[in-house]
Amino acid sequence: MPPKGQGRSMPCPLGPIKKPRTARPPEGLAKLIAQVEASNSQFLQNRTGQIERALASGPPCQIPAEPLNHKIEFELPGHIASSDEDDANDQHSNILVSNADPLPPNVDVTFRDYIRGEYYKNTQLTEVKNWAKVLNPMFIAFMSCARKASQWGDPRLWGVDHNSPCSCGVGDTQTRAVDMVDILERKQDQLFFCKCTPDQVRLIRMGYIGGSPIYPQTAYSIRLLRLHHALWKYCTVRVQGYWYRQPSTMVSNLFLGH
Repeated sequence: MPPKGQGRSMPCPLGPIKKPRTARPPEGLAKLIAQVEASNSQFLQNRTGQIERALASGPPCQIPAEPLNHKIEFELPGHIASSDEDDANDQHSNILVSNADPLPPNVDVTFRDYIRGEYYKNTQLTEVKNWAKVLNPMFIAFMSCARKASQWGDPRLWGVDHNSPCSCGVGDTQTRAVDMVDILERKQDQLFFCKCTPDQVRLIRMGYIGGSPIYPQTAYSIRLLRLHHALWKYCTVRVQGYWYRQPSTMVSNLFLGH
């Protein structure tokens, strides 16, 4: 007989109720994320420092009423010019190289060895030098076109080509296919390029910025880049606190242009 006032104990067929366990992150994950973020931050600081030193060593930038067309001599990746080639370039400076990016010496090399090799380092240094050469003309064209297009916030002024007619000869011109990426569409256009106007300046006057300083194969619309910057700055990301401390000049009046 069970004690009075107590019920009979019956075993539960499903067993005792288990407490929910909180999933723990894999060991070392936080350390790995911190290392990746520190590496990316150091890379951005180094590239920014290189561009700032290149700009500081040059003459001060002045913004004229209208951008001036002038020819800029760029360096090609993986190419060292000799004295004979310098003379040939002076005599045939109107020739445009169709392929400015030669293949690596060994295509079977691993990715780790490739980024540690001399070819990759020379390519990166050449790209930094070319960006430094075209950055001042890009800034002048950007500020001039920004005033005309109300900071690219007026739909009536969007998509207007502000390039002036070019008087270059046939040997100084070239038509290349460029992927044009915008907020509403992505298309490939055959664009006209010449020696008197840098590729980036010509694209900025059309409302785009190329993905490389010379011979860009892809161009992104400025309003798309401004939208991406605003989303990156104000959305919930790991570096949200850092970006909130940065100046908001590029984001203020993003679409109205006032």
